[in-house]
Amino acid sequence: ITKSLSLTVSPDDMDIDGKKTPEGFIVIHTPGHTAGHISLLHREKRVLIAGDALNNRGGKLQLPPPLFTPDQKNAHRSVWKLAKKYGEDFDVIVFGHGPPILQNGGHKVQSLVTQLFSSEV
Repeated sequence: ITKSLSLTVSPDDMDIDGKKTPEGFIVIHTPGHTAGHISLLHREKRVLIAGDALNNRGGKLQLPPPLFTPDQKNAHRSVWKLAKKYGEDFDVIVFGHGPPILQNGGHKVQSLVTQLFSSEV
């Protein structure tokens, strides 16, 4: 028998799209894989923490798997946003899954978006 536990959680701080953290990261709302997913960009260090907005499993940059991404449309929009709005601002990308990309990360995301959206036309 399992017992259900209900907890109410209140955040200490609400991080919204475009907000800069005290550590210098810009919060980027990147829903799709999960509704409240965020990525973090540090422009000065040229690093994007993509989390699960993208993955690099097997060394192949790609979207999160459809099976584990309830909102594919927003996942595509989020990657488009990373490429078009921030693609010139980072070189290094770290992921929730797969090895980091250490060079030309922004350009690689831009290339991925070009491939994804040219095949949908």
